[in-house]
Amino acid sequence: MNKPLLGIVIGAPVFALAFVLLASASSAQAPAAPTDLSALQFFLGRWEGTAEGQPGKGTATREYTSALRAKIIQARHRGEYPPQPANPKGEVHEDTGIYSLDSGAKVVRFRQYHVEGLVVHYLLETPTKPGTFVFNSEAIENIPAGYRSRETHVVLGPDEFEEVFELAQLQGRTVVTENVADFRPLFNAQLAEGRHHGVIYTTDSTYPRAKKRTIGALVRALAALNASAESFENREHWL
Repeated sequence: MNKPLLGIVIGAPVFALAFVLLASASSAQAPAAPTDLSALQFFLGRWEGTAEGQPGKGTATREYTSALRAKIIQARHRGEYPPQPANPKGEVHEDTGIYSLDSGAKVVRFRQYHVEGLVVHYLLETPTKPGTFVFNSEAIENIPAGYRSRETHVVLGPDEFEEVFELAQLQGRTVVTENVADFRPLFNAQLAEGRHHGVIYTTDSTYPRAKKRTIGALVRALAALNASAESFENREHWL
């Protein structure tokens, strides 16, 4: 069996496998959701919280509003990551999304537009757990062919939810990351279901982002590991 492809996760936040947002409502909730999108009523309003993922730790704001005579829900997101050791320059990520009902197919569609130029077309899965909403991508524009992504929203309480963004796992790729805090719980949860293609952890002390030699050194180490007989599937590796 061939090894899964490596997915190096060191870029902008949109390419991070896991993006976690813990948010709490900063004001009273907006009016009730449109009838056709009633499953998303909980999210209407303005939210503030923290973000942690590949770009580091930061803050996030999110606002959901009903528009066009309640035919759609708009979502506007902004994440700010200040300069920090693992990301000396810091960064800002923004995206805008539109949720709408496809009455013919009887499904909710979500189109998400990222400041980096990506456009993701999501489909809401039929819910299997109360308070859990899983959006799987049908297509992603302006990215190499073969990429798929998933966004999962989990309601934690009356004014709090968690969001997880996944990319590489859906491609059958092994992920390379130094973000152990976020990725290890995901790895363990997916391993319990028998569906993980493996993860490779690095550290900033061994492969410091701020140094130009890091990319070359990391690529050589990954090439050597990939050439070995060792399988990545359902395993953790450290470099």
